[in-house]
Amino acid sequence: MGGDRSIALPLLRAHSKKYGPLVIIQFASHPDTWNREYPEHPYSHGTPFQRALEEGLIDREAYVQFGICSPVGQAGDLAEAQLPGAQHITINRATEIGVPALVEFMHAAVGVRPTYLSLDIDAADPAFAPGKGTPEVGGLTGSQRLELVGACGGSSWSASNIVEVNPSYDLGGIL
Repeated sequence: MGGDRSIALPLLRAHSKKYGPLVIIQFASHPDTWNREYPEHPYSHGTPFQRALEEGLIDREAYVQFGICSPVGQAGDLAEAQLPGAQHITINRATEIGVPALVEFMHAAVGVRPTYLSLDIDAADPAFAPGKGTPEVGGLTGSQRLELVGACGGSSWSASNIVEVNPSYDLGGIL
């Protein structure tokens, strides 16, 4: 628990050594599959899943991202993020199909394989989780997060993380 999104890469490396390529359920507002967030730096909090895909740590057929709602920096960013094989469920799509359908989708993707759950607090709308460094308006509500994460029980979880929590930005003490 803790840290920025970049902690996912070493954690994925360790769990993949034990379990092989992992199913990934990622709650986030940003895909974190950029090739480079900064021109001379291939490793940052915006690139860990791209590096993990390159290293074969992720089962490309079972990589699901829920709640993507951030604006893109450049034309083609979202299309580029989908190239590695991630199934994107944007916040608009999630709202349209509803939590029960999302839970079904998640369980179908996971099956009984070892799964890594990655919860970036930026998946939540800042109204429900202000203590984060990269807030994006329009994220998951508190009740949506509780239902989705609660539905993860009973699955074949190998590991999970909660990242990008920044208490200094949580002036109301919500987190």
